[in-house]
Amino acid sequence: GYIFRKSNPAVFGIRVDVGLLRQKVAVMNADGRRIGVVHQIQDGGKSINMAKKGQEVAVSIQNVTIGRQISEEEVFYSLPSSHDAKLLLKRFEHKLSPEEVEVLKEIMTIQRKVTRRIFEQACEDQVHQLPLLPCRQVSRS
Repeated sequence: GYIFRKSNPAVFGIRVDVGLLRQKVAVMNADGRRIGVVHQIQDGGKSINMAKKGQEVAVSIQNVTIGRQISEEEVFYSLPSSHDAKLLLKRFEHKLSPEEVEVLKEIMTIQRKVTRRIFEQACEDQVHQLPLLPCRQVSRS
């Protein structure tokens, strides 16, 4: 991929595989880690508000460094809230292409895995924070 600037902000080339990409949209990677917000989209050196399926554009994202938080060939997804994703699927599925429905379901699956990991980690942390209870050995006579 094309890298125009590694950080402050990171500016790099992307291809929109499915749907639309808009400015000010939060994005995540395939592991569900929030990458940042698309600050600007450019096509041929001109700022545009959105990029459509098949377009190759440059995007800028603040507070991320290429080679550290993100890698060149990584796949990114928009990051709607789980409520918004469910609502979109429920109310507008008939207006979405089969590819868009599939990707939206992928996004929801990724978000469920992240939520499960967070919950499991919180439970594990809670268990480690429980006070040690005094024990007494009971002997049989």
